[in-house]
Parts: sequence; structure tokens; C-alpha cells
Amino acid sequence: MSNVFHKIIDGELPCYKVAESEGYLAFLDIFAKFEGQTVVIPKRKDLVYVWDMPQVEAGELMEFSHRIASHYRGIDGVEMVYSYISGNQTPHPHINLVPAKKGQFITEVFDFDFVKPTDSDILEASQAKYTLDDSFVGSGAVDSGVVAGGSTH
Repeated sequence: MSNVFHKIIDGELPCYKVAESEGYLAFLDIFAKFEGQTVVIPKRKDLVYVWDMPQVEAGELMEFSHRIASHYRGIDGVEMVYSYISGNQTPHPHINLVPAKKGQFITEVFDFDFVKPTDSDILEASQAKYTLDDSFVGSGAVDSGVVAGGSTH
């Protein structure tokens, strides 16, 4: 069954991409409450939950997410990166990364509003700030085909 993540993977829907490899994709959450809020997914479309993934692939997804979170922690103003694994809104494995400024607490991070999408100007500014550059390629990324950001819309 096709869902919004499958359509993003296939290029049928645009996204604010921040990192991509042969097997994984990271893009800004269009329902973001915080600047830089990111969704990290495998490109495989036959799974529903992270826990459905073979252990090696789940580890690769975590490694890909770790590299992105490490990059985010180097951005001025970001003190930490909250992360959580979800699957109840969209039936596809995904990890959410939420860069947090000093004083932002996890209760604020998890207070979501899935009704009102984030303004595209905010998403474009976040994409410019959070997209990984070419140094991500070959620097321990999960697979050799890592490509840095760029909007697909």
C-alpha cells in the first residue's frame, strides 16, 4: 500500500531534503514544530515499522540518523537533538530528529499539531541551515552514494 513516504521516495511528492544515500533519505518534517525537525526513512517500501527491518538495516538507519544528528549538533544554537522512532502516523519505518535549543524540553518537542503544515518559507530557511554539505559523502556514511540536500520541489 502506497503512502506519503513512498511517494516522496519515488519523487511523486516534493520534500525538503537534507541528506540522502542509496538506501536512506532525510527530509524536513512539513508538520514541524521546531526549526530543523527531520524525518529519516529507509527507501525500502515493504516495511511498516523500524522493528520490521532486518537488524543490519535498522542499524544502518540508526547510523545514518546519527551522522545527521551529529551534524545538527554542530549548528550554532543547537544544544542537543531529540530523537524518537515512530510509525503510527505513516505506516513506514522512520526516525524523527528534533534539534533543540538550550531550554527546550522534550515535552515541548512532543506536542505536535498534524493539522497545520509548516509554512514553506520556514522550511526553506531550515533546509538552507540544516542540509549536509558534500563532506558528508565518504565520511563514514552508511553507503557510498550519499548526496547532500537540495529541495526536490
